[in-house]
Amino acid sequence: MLIVDDLAANRELLSLQLQSMGLETEAFGSDVAALLRLNEGNDFSVAFLDGHMPYMNGFALAKSINAMPAHAAMPLVLLSSIGGLGQSDMAHEAGFTAFLSKPIRTSQLYGCLEVVFSLTEVKKPERTLITLGAIEEQRAVIKPYLLLAEDNLLNQKIAVLMLEKIGCRVDVVDDGVAAVRAVEQQNYDLVLMDCQMPKMDGFDATRAIRILDSDKNKIVILALTANAFKEDRERCIEAGMNGFLSKPISIDALQNEISKWLPTRV
Repeated sequence: MLIVDDLAANRELLSLQLQSMGLETEAFGSDVAALLRLNEGNDFSVAFLDGHMPYMNGFALAKSINAMPAHAAMPLVLLSSIGGLGQSDMAHEAGFTAFLSKPIRTSQLYGCLEVVFSLTEVKKPERTLITLGAIEEQRAVIKPYLLLAEDNLLNQKIAVLMLEKIGCRVDVVDDGVAAVRAVEQQNYDLVLMDCQMPKMDGFDATRAIRILDSDKNKIVILALTANAFKEDRERCIEAGMNGFLSKPISIDALQNEISKWLPTRV
């Protein structure tokens, strides 16, 4: 992540917010320093530009970046303490992908990045400006919505990071009873079901979902298990699961299996 802001406090705060999401950042206090760094390579995924800086403001800097062949497709996010329709129009004209008003909450930043990365992945033909009001709506339309049922906290964190990286929204529960309840209450596209959980294991949870009195009983359920023997696979299929993933799970295996069942979504 590239950050350009003339105020050191703003640079540090935004860097910390992005780093808390597991992202690497480089921050610069001037347009000149940022442009010199961009000339060295195209290793940035997104640039965050302050709209009001001395010498060259964020709008002029955005146009300069868009004019660089190596960075013309890089999403640009405008950071501004001044809201209003005029700012949005100027941001769109300058080539920004998104517009966030200061002070920026981490949840807003996270939502903005989700949509920015999704739009980049699906290669939207028309460049539209993402504002806070549109973030949640676009997130819901673009991203597949998954339920992860897993009782181990470390496994939860690893799986969530993988799922978010491949472009999924995910809810997490830690037992089979909660998994069945979540499927009843939400409209998930797919369930990742750990086989060994307290209260109700993944096999019984799957059986309970399969007898629900609604179309949700047809939801795709993929088993997560540390056992990879033939009899374990057969037990998963007998319980009503659609597929099988052996732990430890790689991100490639996870994406391939999800893509098999949601081919138009991942």
